[in-house]
Amino acid sequence: MLALFGCRKVPKGFDKIKDASEVTLSVICMRYDNMDNTYIINEDSTYQKLLVHKNDFTSCSTYVLPEIDFANYTLIAKKTSVEGCNVKIDKNVYVNSDKKEYLYIIEVDETGDCTDLIINMNWMTLPKMEDDYELVIEVK
Repeated sequence: MLALFGCRKVPKGFDKIKDASEVTLSVICMRYDNMDNTYIINEDSTYQKLLVHKNDFTSCSTYVLPEIDFANYTLIAKKTSVEGCNVKIDKNVYVNSDKKEYLYIIEVDETGDCTDLIINMNWMTLPKMEDDYELVIEVK
């Protein structure tokens, strides 16, 4: 399995964004199934609106979203859903300044003969996106 994710080429013309990092929202307290498929969030007010997707469980009543410095970072996400017993997801974000484009590549590897539907929201922060740049998302 390491061979699948271990040695990755940077797409031609792109540079890997080293400051990109995963963000985890509670899978117990957040209902991913009714969220939008894609998010680009640049301010806290929009981010806080995600709480409408919070479960009504007593244990989630005080759940707050992880803090993000939106003055310096953008939050992006793409929903993936696969059938299987287990899923391994590898995520990388790249930028091409000449094309004014960000490329978010999500590689999904599902295993097992299960027919369970596994839904993931693949949240990442990256340095503040430029307004005139486009985000392209590839799920493999």
